[in-house]
Amino acid sequence: MKQLIFKNTFFCGLSTFVIGLTGLFLLPFMIIKLGAEQYGLIAIVYIFTMNGYINLFELGFQGGVARYVAKYKEEQNVQGLFSVTISSFAIFLALGVVLLAVSFLFKGFLVDLFKIPALYASSVSTVLGWVFLSYLFVFPSVVFMGYFQGLQRYDVLKITEIVTYLSYALGTFFYLNSGGSNFQMILYFFLISLFFRFVTYGVFFVFDFSQSGARVLFDKEEVAKVWGMAKYLFAGKPASMLYHNAPRLMVAIFLGPVAMTGYEIVMKIPRFLKSGLGFLNSAVMPVASTLEARGDQVRLKKLFLCGFKYQFLFLLPALSVCFLFSREILHFWMPAEYEHLFPLLRIMFVWNLLAPLVAYSNSIMTGMERKLKLMAFWVWGVVLISTLFIVLTIHWWGLYSAVIGYLLGTVLWIPFIAIWTCRETGSSSTEFFLILGNGLKYVFIPLTLYVIFRHFLSNIVLVALFAVLCMASYFVVLFYKYLTQEERGFIVSLLPMSAENYFRGRK
Repeated sequence: MKQLIFKNTFFCGLSTFVIGLTGLFLLPFMIIKLGAEQYGLIAIVYIFTMNGYINLFELGFQGGVARYVAKYKEEQNVQGLFSVTISSFAIFLALGVVLLAVSFLFKGFLVDLFKIPALYASSVSTVLGWVFLSYLFVFPSVVFMGYFQGLQRYDVLKITEIVTYLSYALGTFFYLNSGGSNFQMILYFFLISLFFRFVTYGVFFVFDFSQSGARVLFDKEEVAKVWGMAKYLFAGKPASMLYHNAPRLMVAIFLGPVAMTGYEIVMKIPRFLKSGLGFLNSAVMPVASTLEARGDQVRLKKLFLCGFKYQFLFLLPALSVCFLFSREILHFWMPAEYEHLFPLLRIMFVWNLLAPLVAYSNSIMTGMERKLKLMAFWVWGVVLISTLFIVLTIHWWGLYSAVIGYLLGTVLWIPFIAIWTCRETGSSSTEFFLILGNGLKYVFIPLTLYVIFRHFLSNIVLVALFAVLCMASYFVVLFYKYLTQEERGFIVSLLPMSAENYFRGRK
């Protein structure tokens, strides 16, 4: 089980690192080449892709398909495994057709709603039409992703993501570098990459099916089973979508395309870090499902507490340094006119500390299929408070309102999800919050170093070296003071053999 988690985590980590790092380099390049207004238009159109509100219509099926594929694999029920996938695929293909038809009716209204400048209104309308057409393959891709996630084939899932995203990034780079300056082309590259991702998943699925001996079968009972779980995931889905996209939507409506660019800058690094430092979350859900099917409560408890602790081991050193060096990060990463955004970036690094812990707990609860109805109910209250805060304050506080409201939602949600996950895994709430507190008490280490030496940091090389020193110092202290001997041994066991032997010799 440890090897399986490590393999899944490796591919999830590789994907988030490559895609996230590529995006970090691509963002300032696109802003410089296109300008703040055109990049803001791209961000507005993204709201209607699976990166935005349209993801609402995923309906919780990806998690449901993954859950039952993992279950049928464990039971060696090959026909059930393919029936649930094929049946869900048919449903989502039909859903894509319906959404395509409905979306075209509102295309003109959407252009007016976001107050698109007259110069770009026709272009935005055209590209929105192509985004709506992409629903025909984007929604069936959701089922394929659930299938590979349930099989724990993260090699197929994540390598495909990497290749298709790099294709989009390279197309964008060469287009802009050769003198191109049309935001539409960037969105077309994005849609083409999504189509090739769908085709690649389809090829792997058809190969698996041809080797399985299963029959092509639309089974309403299998769809009902998936929906029985997915409806609870979906009940919380609108709330989740509202939480993640309400700040972006409010900025787009009330503050305009240029402010959208500032918002995307503030969000880019924190989102990358959330993915990079919390990539274990997507790999842990099918593992929790497997352990729950076996009734292995001991390992479920260990999966929750140890996984949480390991995340904090890597989370705290990285985020404390990013928080301290927010101004320097913007100074070296973005054009000078965006350096004033550093207080907003610091707020988002606080969010970064909390968000992966919420996602990790959610993944375990979803994999166990526990308290989904209650979670869906409570998350609505939290999100409505967060969204109402943004709506009431955005006229006065601007981007600060959007960013603080985003953090507020996570802060309000943590006590609920932490206590529920502790109960369902047989863990102690006291033990959970002690893990949280014991890690934070060493934060004075990078803070002290920064206060003493920050005036000597005159260039990017010194800043980078000092940031690494702060992060390494914090990590070493956590490794020896925060982890038990058994937990240190597990981390060391993941190192190459020579390093493992070295550490064992030292012990």
